[in-house]
Amino acid sequence: MRISASNQLEVLVSQLADSLQNEKCRPEELLGRPNDLVIIQSRGMAKWIDMQIADHNGIATRIEYPFIRTFISSILVKCSYSPKEDIWDRESLAWRIFKLLPEIESKFTIIHDYVKTNQLRRFQLAEQLASLIDEYMVYRHDWLQSWIQGKAFTQFNQGLEKELKHEAWQIALWQKLCESAQNSFQAALQNFLLADDIQPEVLELPPRIAIFGITNMPPVFVNFFEKLSQLTQVTLYHFNPCQEYWGDIRMERFSAFPLQGKDDLGLRGPIFSRTFENEIPDLPHSLLKSLGLLGRDFLNLLIENTSFDTLEHYAPSESSQLLHRIQNGILEMQEDFEDDLVTDDSVKISSCHSPRRELEALHDYLVGSLADNPDLRPQDIIVMAPNIHDYAPHIRNIFSNPDNMPLDFSITDQELRGRPLVNSYLKIFELAKSRLSSNDLLEIFENPDFLSRYKLKVDDVHTIRDWIEQARIRWGKDAQQRADWELPEFEQNSWKFGFDRLLAGYAFDDPELYDSILSCPIGGDGAILGKIKTAADQLFSIYEIITQEEKSLQNWCEYFSFVLKSNFEENADNQNEYNIILTQLQKMSERADLLQMNEVIAAEIAIKSLNSALEEQSSSHGFISRGITFCSLLPMRSIPVKVICMLGLNEGQLPRTNHRSGFDLMNKNWRQGDRTMSLDDRYLFLESLVSAREKLYLSYVGQSERDNEEIPPSVILAEFMEYIKKIAPDFQITQHALNAFNPRYFQDEDNDLASLSQLHFRAAQSLLKSREPEREVPALFCEQELDLPEEIKSQDGFIDLDLEDLAKFFANSAKTFLRCQLGTSLWKDQVSELPETEAFAQVNALEQFKIKSTLIEALIHKDPDLDEESFKIQMQELVLADGSLPYGLKGIECFEQIYGDSEKVAEQILLHKGEHKEEQLNFTLTFELSEKIRLNCSLSGIYQQNLLTYHPGKDKFKHLIKHCIKYLALASVEPRKKLHYINQDKAYQIHEIKDARQSLEQILELYLSGLKKPLAFLPNCFQKYYEQRKLKKPKEHEVAMGLAEQKWAYDSYNNAFADSVDNSFQVCFGKDFPYEDALLCFETVFDLVNELGLVEAKL
Repeated sequence: MRISASNQLEVLVSQLADSLQNEKCRPEELLGRPNDLVIIQSRGMAKWIDMQIADHNGIATRIEYPFIRTFISSILVKCSYSPKEDIWDRESLAWRIFKLLPEIESKFTIIHDYVKTNQLRRFQLAEQLASLIDEYMVYRHDWLQSWIQGKAFTQFNQGLEKELKHEAWQIALWQKLCESAQNSFQAALQNFLLADDIQPEVLELPPRIAIFGITNMPPVFVNFFEKLSQLTQVTLYHFNPCQEYWGDIRMERFSAFPLQGKDDLGLRGPIFSRTFENEIPDLPHSLLKSLGLLGRDFLNLLIENTSFDTLEHYAPSESSQLLHRIQNGILEMQEDFEDDLVTDDSVKISSCHSPRRELEALHDYLVGSLADNPDLRPQDIIVMAPNIHDYAPHIRNIFSNPDNMPLDFSITDQELRGRPLVNSYLKIFELAKSRLSSNDLLEIFENPDFLSRYKLKVDDVHTIRDWIEQARIRWGKDAQQRADWELPEFEQNSWKFGFDRLLAGYAFDDPELYDSILSCPIGGDGAILGKIKTAADQLFSIYEIITQEEKSLQNWCEYFSFVLKSNFEENADNQNEYNIILTQLQKMSERADLLQMNEVIAAEIAIKSLNSALEEQSSSHGFISRGITFCSLLPMRSIPVKVICMLGLNEGQLPRTNHRSGFDLMNKNWRQGDRTMSLDDRYLFLESLVSAREKLYLSYVGQSERDNEEIPPSVILAEFMEYIKKIAPDFQITQHALNAFNPRYFQDEDNDLASLSQLHFRAAQSLLKSREPEREVPALFCEQELDLPEEIKSQDGFIDLDLEDLAKFFANSAKTFLRCQLGTSLWKDQVSELPETEAFAQVNALEQFKIKSTLIEALIHKDPDLDEESFKIQMQELVLADGSLPYGLKGIECFEQIYGDSEKVAEQILLHKGEHKEEQLNFTLTFELSEKIRLNCSLSGIYQQNLLTYHPGKDKFKHLIKHCIKYLALASVEPRKKLHYINQDKAYQIHEIKDARQSLEQILELYLSGLKKPLAFLPNCFQKYYEQRKLKKPKEHEVAMGLAEQKWAYDSYNNAFADSVDNSFQVCFGKDFPYEDALLCFETVFDLVNELGLVEAKL
């Protein structure tokens, strides 16, 4: 066996490329040779090797890159020690154990107490045991050999007596597993190691085999390659950060790979292994001591178990930069420098407030680095994090923002579950554990591939969503399903209830009660309704099958394949994910056939198996493909590049910990060479440190978003920070601000923080202006009157205004201003989740308002020939059929209360209406004020001399003024008309007004003023002001203004709908109550309304 060692992967891959150059020969000879083999640990490493070999040799071809376990299994098959169809892989083991557990359960109480004949628990246990036995076969083959003979290792080991209860049933399980005719992987591997008659030609090996970038392997694998090296040349290209021998606790200077016999090494003894897992060698270099334990153990493993030739090529850096001096110190196992090292930009550590701020700070850093160094390209940068999936949404948002210096990038190692097709496909099976709520199905309906399969468009989702909400669909398929769940058997708010209403709505243009179903009109979209009803029925059918039926594993695989093909359209965008799902299902089916899995099982078992298979599929596609590479921290992922960045080095997240089961016998019997995630992560950090060629950037969440309190970093980063402070005392951690637009990033005197972002610079400028010391009062959004936009005027110079828009102006004057001046209200209506629960004890205010409006209109236009009781029953049926009230008696109680309130308002309207018929009046008023206005009026509710208007809710001024404005418009053309306005609490009247047009002109002037500058009419605040002024009408109204100001501040209990939380008011007036502006506006509006001669009476 040959070992080539270096601290630079470029050197190792160059040597590999030299060894792979084929001699000149005829094409037929070349094609007859076996492909060269390079055994690797990750697909990303294979891609990098391919690129380097192609660059070195001009071409990279006929090279296979198997994983180590796959390669060993293929050799064992060729030797006939294992059959081609392996039943000892982890997935097959899980199903075999699943079959055997009932027998084990019957003999061992400890298993029975956990499984309790539950199939899902049995499979979950089988999956854990399959992983554990797979480890035993690699790391504890001596145990398994003893178990075959019925010998327990724990009874001979002091301190492990408590583990005997777990070993007993594991022995029984292993013996049952070994009853198969097929050798286990462990047995086949031992047969290979003991064999003396292996013929090289049988193995079809190439002239040379390379092992590249593998930093650790089990001892039995080392023995395998040592054996294989007797048949063909095996070369391990070993990445070693230190050229000195650092395998023993005693400080001696040797070559990293001693060539003499082990007895001549001058060490304390011939055994280089650690006795305990947490035993740390006392090395003279603190980073090697804390981070390099994995590499040290592997180094000792090679020395103990192989006889090898070695080729070493270590290359120290000649640069004086801090990063390179640290790397040289590791290489030479020396951390005592002659002088303190000088701090520079080659190493940077950033402390941020959140993962998003980490990425914003990184973006600024990389933009600056690319600007400072023209030779640096985005593809020369790798960014790693413990789990890149957590950062992916922020990466896309920050690095692809066209307004903020976008950078080309690719993201790899993303979970397959994050892909839309896979996520929606698995959500279909998750319906089995849901209540079939409105959002559960809507999430599936929103998938574009699902829509395509049912000939629907993405634009149809908005319509479907509206239908679900309007038809009051909340949860459950139908009444029968609720009964099956041992719940009250009622149809209301179920999917059947909603679809019945929508289908009836296709037949009726207006809401109609037909056969106890209240139609929900859908317009002319019957085709969409039919398709989404078909899709929903298909999902309900799937739900019933996976919750009620049992099938064999093979039959479930066929059904799952049918679910995919019948519900999702395959296309170019989802083809990769589509094929992955089908491939995994095919493998599951073939495995079921191989293992003769004839037992019928519940769907949840097969779904769990499919989930596990898909979780293993994380694509490395995109690694070093284009731009900046974002990836997860994986072994040997740290290929040499100019800039390496590591994010998420947070406490508790790195090093990651193994969560081992309580029955894992390796827990209490550790051996050197055992795989631990903690050692892996520490060595990953060391590899990254050594692999960075120009810059190393480290980042962690070190400050609390809430109170800026310091948060400690990962123990790995903390050790590195301690080390770097020791060798470079001037080194400083960069403490980033909470926001990327903090002015500190754009001030020359602060060199520690810098940003080239124009977007954030403009925001910082605005922030600085608001902090000008000479300004006593914060600047308002708009302090001066603006000119009106020309587009709101017609060609003749008039502003065309509808009376309805004028009446609504005082409900939110700030929103009207923003829409006029900016063409938008700045905020789109946010799409929230659909409601998933029906009304219980009471109905919310908005629903009550809608029901009251319906009832009042019905009471006003009631057929006189229909008696009161019959009409009330009819309306009760209508309202209950809508599904907005609670089910059963509680719904009837709510109806009684709402009907009583509605009846009071209707009685007042009918009192003034008399026998007169309703009239509608359309007219136009023109005004030449500061601007010319054409007021287009359309009024209904006119009964002879009365304008009868109402509001179903409580007495609020913002509703009162709306109806007063409508009356003033009417009185401008019909002065003798009277106003009767009724709400739930009061009735208002205006018998006669002297000059309605003049009052209307005052309102229009307020309106024009509000278009040019935000009008400080705050309706909730004014309500308190108005109530106080009506009581006392003092000349000085400070008391009323004080009460108004109190209503500005938000209070979740007493003032949840405060004006200060409205987005439009926040933009126009800031967070403080605009006292002076409101004082003038409130007084003007109060005086104007006070002069109308309103007469009010309680109902």
